[in-house]
Amino acid sequence: MAGDRPRAPEHIVWKKKAPRPKPEGGEPPRFARHTTFLVVAGLVVVLFGAWIATPRGKRSGSLAAKGVRPIALPEGSRATALAAGRDGLWVALEGPSAFLHVSYKPPHAVLARVDLDIPNPNLKGLAVAPDGSVWATLEAANKIVKLEAAWPHATTVFDVPQKRALPGHIAAGSDGGMWFAQQGIPRLGRIGSSRPHALTETLLPGTGKLPYANRATYGIASAPDGLLWFTREFRRELCSFRPGALEEIRCRALALPRGTLPRDVAISPDGRVFFTLSTLHVGVWEPATGLRVLPVATTIGGAVAMTASASGSVYVTGLREIFQIESRDPGNIRALTLPTPFSRPTALAVAPDGALYFVDGSGVTLGRFEPEGMKPPG
Repeated sequence: MAGDRPRAPEHIVWKKKAPRPKPEGGEPPRFARHTTFLVVAGLVVVLFGAWIATPRGKRSGSLAAKGVRPIALPEGSRATALAAGRDGLWVALEGPSAFLHVSYKPPHAVLARVDLDIPNPNLKGLAVAPDGSVWATLEAANKIVKLEAAWPHATTVFDVPQKRALPGHIAAGSDGGMWFAQQGIPRLGRIGSSRPHALTETLLPGTGKLPYANRATYGIASAPDGLLWFTREFRRELCSFRPGALEEIRCRALALPRGTLPRDVAISPDGRVFFTLSTLHVGVWEPATGLRVLPVATTIGGAVAMTASASGSVYVTGLREIFQIESRDPGNIRALTLPTPFSRPTALAVAPDGALYFVDGSGVTLGRFEPEGMKPPG
């Protein structure tokens, strides 16, 4: 109203909130206040991982898990690698380090045990030479071991010349040598399978610009036509050469998604080159058509091991399954869902009769699976 005096503005006084009384024993750690959030987040991750692990490629069905036969290993031992011999399966063990020769016939008796007096060798690769001798790489010890074919399987240990070479996968070449990948240096290793067992190394091409550790080789396998194939993980290359013509090493750059790395290799009888990838896929290289990537979902960390059979099947390990890929039709994928005691298989080998052997994730048990149509052992 006219003539009224203007009102003075009101002043709001904010009262300081009294501090919350601290509980007895002091303030709890910050992470303890978010326990519920962490539990819920962890559950979401587990469910998401299980969803990711469900195969989404072309599937023709599942293999019967009831056909899996468990084979117990000696108490306190852990299997790290497998190799199929003529008359039995070879198993590399750690804790303590040893090699087992296991019969193919039930009840899969241990035919021989060879102890290795090298502490913490980290047995990585295992392969059988044409003469029946067994060869293993000791990644941490930087050594190669030979077991004689005849009982009592005397051992000979060879030092790898380069320090921190990290010898890994090993395969028999058509030239009578054993070729092995080295994950620590850009060199392929070769040792003669017969005396005097000369050990040589070959520097790989195109290694001048990348950091030293990124030039390493990973998987290696021999093809029916005599070629040797290997992967260069961090260069994302698939390479091949013929023993005796190392100057003709040919490497192919793989057009893979960023962060996808090629690792283990297996060659089918018809010459197709399969290799595991660090993501949820398997790569196939065919000379006529080039690279093909199969959407074989395994686990967030990718497939671990791979092997090929004489019948044309390629086997790949997954999170809780082993996938069977038909080489003649790579899109035809079947899955063997493993029973509860078998999870995250880490090594594979195919016996002469076609049976598939694998190591469960804990390494304390082997599994034997007989594909359809295979005759059971006598």
